Amino acid sequence: MLFSTYEDWYKTLWSAIDTAKLQDMNRNLFNQIKNITYKEIKNYKTYDKLIELAKNMNLVLPLIDNLNCEDMKDRHWHDLSLVTGKSIN
Repeated sequence: MLFSTYEDWYKTLWSAIDTAKLQDMNRNLFNQIKNITYKEIKNYKTYDKLIELAKNMNLVLPLIDNLNCEDMKDRHWHDLSLVTGKSIN
């Protein structure tokens, strides 16, 4: 469920991103994973990977929110492109 949810998010247009909603959804997903009652499952590497992915998304979503701010100007994107070494359209 986590992977398919994130895949759907990746398809979202930049102008349509609602990071507050995504953060709430991610928090719920994280809690569902953490609250799994089968103790045996928590011994699998897959469980650890799911926890790691959800935690990483908790770090990424506020950054996306900052980048999606209307105060971001072309010069900011240019500077970000220089720092990351990536072309940003």
